[in-house]
Amino acid sequence: MTDRLWVRTVGGLFAGVFAAAAVILYLGISQRELVASLHDSEGRIAIPGFYEDVRPLSDAERSSFARLPFRDAEWIADAGVRRLEGEAGRSTLERVWSRPTCDVVGIGVGYTGDGIKTIVPARGGFKVTFRLVPDQHPERVAASFRSWLAEMVPDGIDARVTPIGAVAPALTPVDHPAVGALTRAIGRVWGTPPLFTREGGSGPESVSGDCRVVRGRHPQQGLGRHHHQLEPRG
Repeated sequence: MTDRLWVRTVGGLFAGVFAAAAVILYLGISQRELVASLHDSEGRIAIPGFYEDVRPLSDAERSSFARLPFRDAEWIADAGVRRLEGEAGRSTLERVWSRPTCDVVGIGVGYTGDGIKTIVPARGGFKVTFRLVPDQHPERVAASFRSWLAEMVPDGIDARVTPIGAVAPALTPVDHPAVGALTRAIGRVWGTPPLFTREGGSGPESVSGDCRVVRGRHPQQGLGRHHHQLEPRG
């Protein structure tokens, strides 16, 4: 689920005359505080009720995750990051495979071109995405986000949320009969039963809509770890 949020004060004004007015300064400050307030000190999404519908991992899934040959250090190196962040009390695999997320994927305010313009910006915004997990509902999350925003935006600031798109979460249960048949077939061929993982992605669901079936390999798989990456790193 993706939304675009715009915050606005009065029209752009000359800093030398108006920059001392608190309602003007609030724009950049408020945008920064909104982004920072999306998560609490424990790494949890701070929107009230956000986790109410989250389906917990089954015992079979939790056992499968624990048996996987996974090391945080290798994951850090593969991702090209320097440290881990996320929901406190959850393993890395739980965070990336089974927990919902809230990510600010774009942010902008004021003049960012060459040179200087001493105009206090009147408008700014950011794009936020929510990766939902089984049993969460895009409509409920969107309503909770708007309610949270209404409480967070200070007087003198107008805020507008523009929905960009949403896909309901889907998950093939590991106890599905088709998964059982696949598990037995893999076990016969390889001599050991497979372990189960999860992977976030909107490719199949965006095509199939509300269809909830067991799916095989889809075109996004196998394209490498950065197939969504738009900007070079390093």
